[in-house]
Amino acid sequence: MQLRELSVALVQLPLSDADPATASANVPLAAGCLRAFAAAHGGPAPDRIRVLPRDLAGHGGDEAVLAWLAAGGFDAVGFTAHVWSIDRALLLAARLKARCPGTRVLFGGPEVADGRPVLANPIVDAAVVGEGESAFLEALSDLAAERCGERGLRAADAPATRRYRCAGPVDLASLPNPYLAGLVERGPSDPVYLETVRGCPNRCSYCAYAKEFPGVREWPVGTLEAIVPWAAANAVPEIYLMDPTFNGTPGWEEKLATIARLNGTAIPLHTELRLESVEERHAELFRQAGFRSVEAGVQSTNPAALRAVRRSWDRRRFLQGASALQRQGVTIRTGLILGLPGDTPEGFQASVRFLEDAGLADDMEVYPLSVLPGTDLRRDAAALGIRFMGFPPYHVLSTPTMDAASIADCIRWLEHRRGVEFHAPIAPSFRDPALGLTGFIDLRVPGALDAARASPERLANRLTLLAGDELLGRPAVLEEFGRWLIEVTPSSTVQLVLQTDAPLAAGLLDELAESFHEPAHYLNRARHLVDDLQGRSSLRLFRLTRDANAAHRAQAAGEACDLILHWPARPAGTARTLLHDLPFLLVGPDIGEREMGDIRRRYRGHERLLLAADRPV
Repeated sequence: MQLRELSVALVQLPLSDADPATASANVPLAAGCLRAFAAAHGGPAPDRIRVLPRDLAGHGGDEAVLAWLAAGGFDAVGFTAHVWSIDRALLLAARLKARCPGTRVLFGGPEVADGRPVLANPIVDAAVVGEGESAFLEALSDLAAERCGERGLRAADAPATRRYRCAGPVDLASLPNPYLAGLVERGPSDPVYLETVRGCPNRCSYCAYAKEFPGVREWPVGTLEAIVPWAAANAVPEIYLMDPTFNGTPGWEEKLATIARLNGTAIPLHTELRLESVEERHAELFRQAGFRSVEAGVQSTNPAALRAVRRSWDRRRFLQGASALQRQGVTIRTGLILGLPGDTPEGFQASVRFLEDAGLADDMEVYPLSVLPGTDLRRDAAALGIRFMGFPPYHVLSTPTMDAASIADCIRWLEHRRGVEFHAPIAPSFRDPALGLTGFIDLRVPGALDAARASPERLANRLTLLAGDELLGRPAVLEEFGRWLIEVTPSSTVQLVLQTDAPLAAGLLDELAESFHEPAHYLNRARHLVDDLQGRSSLRLFRLTRDANAAHRAQAAGEACDLILHWPARPAGTARTLLHDLPFLLVGPDIGEREMGDIRRRYRGHERLLLAADRPV
């Protein structure tokens, strides 16, 4: 088979369309880059390398994705693997090979690196390690030769997974821009994601990026000069410059001035940078260039913690840079890492207070430390006394200066101090996410259970199930459906809504939770620090009622489920008392405009708790 004749699919998956931590996985930039490079360097034409459609990638359940892959008859399927998607990708790869034994499976992405277990997984035929474009094409060349019988993708003396790695840094000038080539599927609200450099000048021990790209290389300035006018002509809502440190390389000031000259229509821009390098004259240029927001990873203000991970920081210059950008109206998003070696609960709290005092806490994000394979921190973890998960997301469990209880206490302290939820529960959605996919199943409708079983390829990766009193009277039927659902699409999240005013039988919630819960689901690991009554993240139980008295009784009984109050509720006075606790609120179509305005004012900043439905519930 000729290389150009290969039929290839590329798959990049988020964990859940409802989980903001994985939203960037919807970005098909990597797939576009591979398609563009292959077309320009003798590989399969773009129409022979198909990308999992945007809606299916963002919303499809496991069977929905598999149905598309199996129907395509692809010679090879390439998965881009992140910490949140590696387990799901391996599951899909195994099921695909069971259905289509001749399909070869290729893996690449951040989770495919030295030290990761995926490299020893027999399901994976080929792994692209590090920079992907030319190594991906080499893997496809071997596959084409295998199809001709010239040589195998695997040699007899090779490990189960054949590894492909670029012989040297890719010449960035040889990489066509996939947006300009029309090879990226994007919606009208999608940003354009753009690299202007590859590599990072920093050598933080917790990060593997710098090891994958040993030097820092600049993209030709012609890329900027072409993409900015293209973005303006295509009404792009934002350009996200994906540089790990926009102002960390020589010549960044000239690049900033170039963007300011090109971006005459002031398309909003966003990037990551070090505030210590920003002076007043730079801040004005950032505004003129169109930057509306930037990210600045503080990680910690504790000198001991920063030294332990080889992270530099200058308090005075950081504050000066922040003030300069704030005066120009640029929003600064900050980040802290919880559980760094050498940090303490007091040190973490001091970091939060520092950002509060600087006016930088409103857009602050906190991440538990991930001890990633292949990083220097992972290599030195035992010597540093760090305990961590041995599987994704590799979160820290304890250090000599922060035990497990202290780390959890820091999250509770943060939530109380900032009035936020560290990981908010995924809310129910009483509507389908995209054409052809079922995200809301009304189990009160006769035959709904059988219809769902008959079409597993239509199930979404975020499922809201609504059960009423009739089905709650036959819990064994509901529990058996839960077990089937988790077997068919274990990567989906489930929001099980029980519409009832009646007291629930003792133990019923636990039995339902056991049937619909997948303990190995990534969300249950990633949100292990969440402290609430339910103790699960991939499955959430809700009680839906219009009766405020029933809601009060459920709260008094300590039911391990969240309340959804169907509004307008009865009796009105008691229901309004409940609103002070800000329960989930399902707003009916019969509500008046004035009352809706009052509800919006009450829920300002908590809009995610306001639910709507496309049809009567």
